[in-house]
Amino acid sequence: MKNNSLKIFWSLLGIWTFLLMTPTFVAAEDHDSNMSMSIDINLLSESPENAEILDVEVSDLLGIDNVDVKIPNSEANTDELASVSITDEEIGYIDADVLTTTETSESNEQAVADIAAEELLGKDEVDVEVLKHKENDWKDSHSNESSVADIAVEELIGTDEVNVEVLKHKENDWKDSHSNESSVVDIAVEELLGTDKVDAEVLKHKENDWKDSHSNESSVVNIVAEDLLGTDGVDAEVLKHKENDWKDSHSNESSVADIAVEELLGTDEVNVEILAQKKDASMNGSSNNESVAQATIDNLITTDQIELNVLKSDESMHDQSQMEEQQAVHFEINDLPLLETLHVGVLENKSIEESTLLQDASALVTVGLGDDSSSTTSSLLDEVEINVLQNSQSSSNNFEAEKSAVVGLELADTNLGDFSTYVLLSESTVDNGDMMNNSGLVEVNSDDLAILEDVHLGVVDKHEEGDGQNSLFSEGFIQLDILSDFTDEIEVDILTNDELTTNSEAYQNEKTISIGLINDLAGETNIDILPTESYVTAAFDNPILPLEDGEEVVEDNGLDGAEEGNNEEGTPVTNGDGSIIETQNPSTDEEIIVVDSESSESKDTMIEKPTLTESDESVTEEDMSGIGANFNNSDGNFFTGSSLPQTGGFFTGVMLLIIALSLLGSGWTIRKLA
Repeated sequence: MKNNSLKIFWSLLGIWTFLLMTPTFVAAEDHDSNMSMSIDINLLSESPENAEILDVEVSDLLGIDNVDVKIPNSEANTDELASVSITDEEIGYIDADVLTTTETSESNEQAVADIAAEELLGKDEVDVEVLKHKENDWKDSHSNESSVADIAVEELIGTDEVNVEVLKHKENDWKDSHSNESSVVDIAVEELLGTDKVDAEVLKHKENDWKDSHSNESSVVNIVAEDLLGTDGVDAEVLKHKENDWKDSHSNESSVADIAVEELLGTDEVNVEILAQKKDASMNGSSNNESVAQATIDNLITTDQIELNVLKSDESMHDQSQMEEQQAVHFEINDLPLLETLHVGVLENKSIEESTLLQDASALVTVGLGDDSSSTTSSLLDEVEINVLQNSQSSSNNFEAEKSAVVGLELADTNLGDFSTYVLLSESTVDNGDMMNNSGLVEVNSDDLAILEDVHLGVVDKHEEGDGQNSLFSEGFIQLDILSDFTDEIEVDILTNDELTTNSEAYQNEKTISIGLINDLAGETNIDILPTESYVTAAFDNPILPLEDGEEVVEDNGLDGAEEGNNEEGTPVTNGDGSIIETQNPSTDEEIIVVDSESSESKDTMIEKPTLTESDESVTEEDMSGIGANFNNSDGNFFTGSSLPQTGGFFTGVMLLIIALSLLGSGWTIRKLA
């Protein structure tokens, strides 16, 4: 009964198909009378090779050479619920299959609809699949691929092949790994405008799983072009996001736009990122890198890498230390011939915080050359750095330091030695109560230079050291100190002032021009022009009190040999209360007034200028070392440093006159040049 019902159903279907084709017979009468049409209908074919319920073959239908309809269709490894094929010399070959299944020993492919056309409108082949699904099984792997629509066109407008997939999904499984890839639209074009292949994906998502790691990558748009305009490959991503997970670490990377070009004009790779961010975390610490724009070039001519960052921010944390760095512009070239690394930074700021140390450094412009991180460097110089408007601070438990300069040049080299130059330097250090301040219009220092070895040059500089009890002070217009094996010691000072203060004494030395030389052959030579020295030895507990009413002022009477306490007539000089005022014959040398703090009443006593000796109360070599200079000496009057005279004197007027003339000449020169 069931078989009879099926035969009746398929018979009615065949009749209905025939009736649909009947109008073509009428239309055929309008054509050439020589045109003939043939129809071949087979129902319920029981051929063992190709069992079919309905097989309709029409020839010369509406000018079409052949139309073949098979329900169902089975050929080789392919099963189809319905198959319609059209063959014509002008339009080519078209094959439309419904619910098609193709199986092999390693693959299984299915589609709700599959339309294949050959030589259609001049195209070699067009293949359209709807609700496509394909699986592949190998010995140690498995793949699964599906799409809502898959369109493949060969030889389309100068291209070799165009493939478009909608809602594509692909999975791959291996022995120890798994991958999952999907996209809303995937367009692949081969041989487009001279390119080898162009692949564009919209809303792409890709995941990879390994034994101990996992990766996740996505982008709104991803375009990959191979062999584009002489490049090896171009990869452009919009709204890119990428995550990687390992056993003990994690990374997160994102960017609004990411463009990578391989083999561009002789470079290995060029990468440009806009609004890029990268985070890394591990058991040892974490880092966060951000930049508005970032460009890197690998292997450009003779360099290893060129990097450019705009508005870059880096943060890192390891163990108990934290580092933050911000840069408005960062430019770096690695592995330059003979120079190693070139670094240029604009508006740089860097801070380091550890458990007991805090450092902060900033500069308007920084230019660095060389690399001191490796002992096997091939650079001519280990490290050279130029800073404009630099400022640095550091502090720890008992230590604080601060340094600033308008312009700073620092050179460090194992062969040439160390050299530094600063303009408008200000430097201060406090270490366990010991204080040191250095400042100057120009400061030049060197250490272990060839021939000259150690050099210090200061222009309008000031130096101060103190430990709470003793202090050294030095300032000057010009100070030059040179230590070398060739000349031993050379000192040249112009308009200098040196001061030493202890609990029990004070020493001051002012010089207009001073030239000193110490040499093993020539001995010691010292030339001072208009020197002024003063020395005070007293306790400053009781200041000099003003004279009260009735007290007489003691004046120099110029008499030698007079008895102590008598005037020129031998009569003692007394105060208003009858006490005797002691006097002393003045010395031809400079004299100063001191206060005797042990007396019950204040006395004004004239003493001669003391002679400096190596006693506990004298100014010794240790007291004078380090005043405004870098070197020690064996003479209290030599290598004592340089400084400006105190304000309000003759030397200040001379110094200000020289500075005013210099500024006037500089202004006139700049005006002429402008």
